[in-house]
Amino acid sequence: GSAAFNLLLIIAVCIVAIPDGQIRAIKDMSVYACTAIWSIFAYLWLIVILVLISPNVVEVWEGVVTFLFFPVLTFMAFACDKGWIVKNKAKFRVHEHMTPEELLVAEEQVRAEHGNDLSEEQVARFLAVLGPMKKTRAHYRMGATANWTGGKRRKKIHEFVEKSKTLRRHLTFMNRSLKVVPIAVVQDPPICSFEFKAEKYAVLENAGTVSVRVMRTGDLTLPAKIWYETSDGTAQAESDYIHKEGWLVYEAGENEKDVEITVVDDDSYELDEEFYVTLSKPQVILPSGEQDTDSKADINKSAKCTIVIIDDDDPGMLTFEKEEMTVYQQAVDFEVPISVKRKNGGGGKVFVWY
Repeated sequence: GSAAFNLLLIIAVCIVAIPDGQIRAIKDMSVYACTAIWSIFAYLWLIVILVLISPNVVEVWEGVVTFLFFPVLTFMAFACDKGWIVKNKAKFRVHEHMTPEELLVAEEQVRAEHGNDLSEEQVARFLAVLGPMKKTRAHYRMGATANWTGGKRRKKIHEFVEKSKTLRRHLTFMNRSLKVVPIAVVQDPPICSFEFKAEKYAVLENAGTVSVRVMRTGDLTLPAKIWYETSDGTAQAESDYIHKEGWLVYEAGENEKDVEITVVDDDSYELDEEFYVTLSKPQVILPSGEQDTDSKADINKSAKCTIVIIDDDDPGMLTFEKEEMTVYQQAVDFEVPISVKRKNGGGGKVFVWY
């Protein structure tokens, strides 16, 4: 009863402590599950020692074992928290409910990839742009394996068949008086698919280049190719980046290619700008050397990737060199120089009214 009361009281405090309109989530279920299981086991253990083994009597060895359960519970909870028992599936999420520890991990990932000399504002802009963690190689290996073994192909075939059945029933009802009833044709699913590794990239203006990776999944036994092309958004070709287009040709067994795009650096302060890379015309190169004309390749998910250029020309901050000055009155008029300094950046020309 005491334990139940404490548990209910703790839960009540946790609920009341959350401001209205906000939520909290259990981000790691392993520790929660560990303590929940042990709390249930505690009551079962009481039944065992007080009812089954030695009714209404707690023997010395039962007390010792009960006490030893405490360090075991502590160690198991610690092991779950460290991911030794259940591997923690950490996700790179940027939202209002992130803890300071999660934000610190996210910042470390950005600095490791884009440089330790980033300002806090630049790190925040990277986090706002990137959002979820990019897909890993393991994700694409799993996708390729599923395609190779027919998993995705079976799923697509099932979808084609279901659509065919629905359309066939509809057309049959509409054309009962006809001797020939049109039916939907079930086409073979594509041999391979193309997709961007990430749908959004962020790059500093002074990085020089940005590398966009295009993945190929499915049957990799045949060569294939796909057309790529950059297009303007708020960033303009030649002034912010160098336009690029062409074919990405994949040899047999090759599953990834990179598109290197040059980013133009300038000295003027600008807002973050973006441009796009678009995929089109996927083709499988048949053994005869002919090009695919029957849509044996397709584009998985989005055909467009967004690249955000983060400006590194921070205009800085204007401030007085001294917040207070003392001057002594003289018999004649005189001028007092008051210094205004610019710090934490010097990109572009700035003006201030005084």
